[in-house]
Amino acid sequence: MGCSATDSHTHTATLSGAKRTQDDRTGETGCKAQRSTSGFLSIAPYCGVLTDGALKCRTSYGGNGEISGDYPGKFISRAECPTAAMKLTDCDGETKREINNCDAQSTADEDFGINYGGYIEKKRCVAIGSTDHIVAIAICCSIE
Repeated sequence: MGCSATDSHTHTATLSGAKRTQDDRTGETGCKAQRSTSGFLSIAPYCGVLTDGALKCRTSYGGNGEISGDYPGKFISRAECPTAAMKLTDCDGETKREINNCDAQSTADEDFGINYGGYIEKKRCVAIGSTDHIVAIAICCSIE
């Protein structure tokens, strides 16, 4: 249903983000987190259990960050659930190019900006970053 990650329990410029993953072959889900420099990184998934029905979740991505009117000098990205039947269960932000890069050194060579994190605002996910590389990640679930 969602993921949480930290690089030191303080605000730093090294956390690239956290996101839910799903194996296309097996359907198994998990979490991925990444930082731009070597050092401490902790990640934790959170899960749900149903006694009736099946929990179906999907990831919805926002567009690249746009200049924010609410947060001067920051960029903001928003994501929403694709249908009214799905409920927003998690909201994260990621610096898109950086979290998908497997080599920490290559991400440290370029500045993709700072990920300030994400929060839920009514029925949408909002992520804030220092550049337009910030992307909001909404995890949306329904019971079938």
